[in-house]
Amino acid sequence: IIHVSSCGGTVLYLTDDGKVYGLGNTEGILAEYDPNNPIQYITTPKFLFEDCKYVSVGSKFAVFLKNDNTLWFLGESKNGQSTKVSDRIGEPVQIADNVYFAEAFGYTCGWIDEHQQLHLCGDNSYGQIGNGKKGNGYPTTYEAIVSTPYIALRNCVSFTSEDGKSVVAVRTDGAKYAWGGEYGPKPENIE
Repeated sequence: IIHVSSCGGTVLYLTDDGKVYGLGNTEGILAEYDPNNPIQYITTPKFLFEDCKYVSVGSKFAVFLKNDNTLWFLGESKNGQSTKVSDRIGEPVQIADNVYFAEAFGYTCGWIDEHQQLHLCGDNSYGQIGNGKKGNGYPTTYEAIVSTPYIALRNCVSFTSEDGKSVVAVRTDGAKYAWGGEYGPKPENIE
């Protein structure tokens, strides 16, 4: 195992041969939704995807960065985090190419492309997309859904979200920017 990502009771891990396996809560990612038994658990590793170099789990969804730099999505996309609004995407679908790094957080998905542009889509209830707008703090409010990837920052080399509500990113010149959550809805230079 070379990488582990977890959220909401679901754990995905990546092996050194590029395979991704999952365990835990099936809601959204690991199995078809069963309305009679919405939360089930998988205790034996389930094979999900191959030829990957990175995986990240958000709330009820995951993104997979393949060795060919394509980005793939699996799970719930009610907030447009797969670049479209959908109850559940049951088989991995490609959502971007020429991706350098990707991360799933809360109900939002983000990636840095080959031109060092940070794209974000999904929940914008806390202003985490960086487009100058924000919702009222409820991720399922339609006004807070951004399904078309928005370029929040250019010349970006890394980004993270520790709380799912805000984003902190670093540019090529070392400057640090933040937005969403306790920050404003547009990127602000904080260092």
